[in-house]
Amino acid sequence: MKKLIKISFITILVMSFIFSGCSSSVSNTQKDTRKKTRTTNKTPVNNPVVENDEEFQKDSALLPLTLEAIEAGTIFIFEKENRKLFIQKNNGIIEDAYSSIAIEPGDKICFYGYDYEANYYNHDLNIQCTGNCYVYGNVMSLLEFTTFAGKKEIKKEQAFSQLFINNTKIKNHETLDIVLPATSLAWSCYNSMFYGCTGLTQAPELPVTSLAKNCYLEMFSHCTGLIKAPELPATSLSEGCYNSMFYGCTGLTKAPELPATSLARCTKCYYEMFKECSNLNSVVCLATNISGSECTKDWLNNVSATGTFVKAAGMNNWTSGVDGIPEGWTTQDYVAP
Repeated sequence: MKKLIKISFITILVMSFIFSGCSSSVSNTQKDTRKKTRTTNKTPVNNPVVENDEEFQKDSALLPLTLEAIEAGTIFIFEKENRKLFIQKNNGIIEDAYSSIAIEPGDKICFYGYDYEANYYNHDLNIQCTGNCYVYGNVMSLLEFTTFAGKKEIKKEQAFSQLFINNTKIKNHETLDIVLPATSLAWSCYNSMFYGCTGLTQAPELPVTSLAKNCYLEMFSHCTGLIKAPELPATSLSEGCYNSMFYGCTGLTKAPELPATSLARCTKCYYEMFKECSNLNSVVCLATNISGSECTKDWLNNVSATGTFVKAAGMNNWTSGVDGIPEGWTTQDYVAP
């Protein structure tokens, strides 16, 4: 029920903004879509150009976060006033971001930013589209304007929280990837980042091995089109780190391998992680200590009626049911490849 309420509330909120923005742009012939220009000392000195070099274009990590229009429409940007956000359209000049951007097929909108403060109750940035768009490039360009390609640390809490929440129009590009390269995370930094993004079929790679509290909370929840989850190499977990991460991802059939051996101090770390993944039929979990409070509560609720659960050899503390190994599933001991 809480998931449905969240979807309905966010969708209504976003749509109200969108229709308001459309109405404004029609009545004012686009003259009100741009914000007042910020002071010049906040505008970046450099105007990087997305190079046409073929090898450069193949490396998604070197590209800023980009939306490429598949069809005509509008990109809406909802941001707090204190965020330093800039856009670049089709290799033009970099300018202050404005609330709506008209796009035609093939248009590319690059996003840059730096030095902002997140707020728990008023999330920093949300991007919506009315027409289908490819999404790719390095998300760190929102944090470091000119040095994003080498940035591996997220210091700001909730840095990318709800960035594309309920944006059903973004799609995976055939050859370019969404890049989330950070190996050091902050509290709730990816919370609900792609929540409800039903057009995504493949999740970005997540290279982190030591997680922060609530870092992946609901990150891909209700991404019903998702058929390939990312590898999850983390062996050091934290409270709520995977809470509801794939809740309602009905396209998933195989869970990523979970190599962490101890969930002892990780309250709700796997809480509802794969709940409502109705086609999920394969899980590999190497935990040998699952004593953390509610660490696996409802994590495999309403998955496939049959499936295979691979566990650590000698781990006999799993219960049968939605908090452990689903009834009707077969169990195997893990054998290292």
